[in-house]
Amino acid sequence: MSLASRESVRSTGNVKSSRYRTVSRYSGADETLFGSPKKGANKSAPAPKKEEVSVITKDLIRKIKVPAKDPSELSIVLTSAEYSRIKGAAKVLTPEEKAARARAVKAMKEEAQAASQDRKNYMTEMEHRD
Repeated sequence: MSLASRESVRSTGNVKSSRYRTVSRYSGADETLFGSPKKGANKSAPAPKKEEVSVITKDLIRKIKVPAKDPSELSIVLTSAEYSRIKGAAKVLTPEEKAARARAVKAMKEEAQAASQDRKNYMTEMEHRD
């Protein structure tokens, strides 16, 4: 193929690019990486009908769809410590509480710095004695 004909083919898109080779038209990445393959992945198959229950009251009739899966299977159990941690992390602090926490953190840092300075002074004093 000549250079001019390659350019025209690229602009019209009739020939696939030589840099990318399609392995499959359908990607299986989601199914293989994050779970078992879905059964009946054929797109032409009709969707299964969901069960409906009619609820009749004095003034109306309703049709309610019954869930296919039991929602209790999706529930998780948290320990009291984990629940307390999540609950504490979700609390919104007032400006006064934020300031009080900042003062407490600053005081702790100053205490640690003072203790470090005392150790440093002690070590330099011990070096000069020798």
